[in-house]
Amino acid sequence: MKKPTWQRGRTDQGEIQTHYKYFPKHNITAVVGEYENAFLGGDMYGDEAIDACCFVSGSYVSSINGMWGIPKERILRLSEVDTVVFSEVLRDLHIVTAKRNK
Repeated sequence: MKKPTWQRGRTDQGEIQTHYKYFPKHNITAVVGEYENAFLGGDMYGDEAIDACCFVSGSYVSSINGMWGIPKERILRLSEVDTVVFSEVLRDLHIVTAKRNK
């Protein structure tokens, strides 16, 4: 998730917790995280994986708790997410995972 529009969230002992992308026009933030083996400076074990993605209302403030720190009432159902926002996030995830699976 090294695209310029994605921000890296906080880390815990060098482990990356989340990346997030804010869509101000829609006041929605996409949050990707709960990575397996994603560390600063590169992939420590060679098997980095993205385990979760969600959409939250408003902007996202990264916490040491990663995605577990997001209040449940801020998490949107997919039906509440604008289709353009949803498709842009899926496109970005596809790009990242396609590079990873080569």
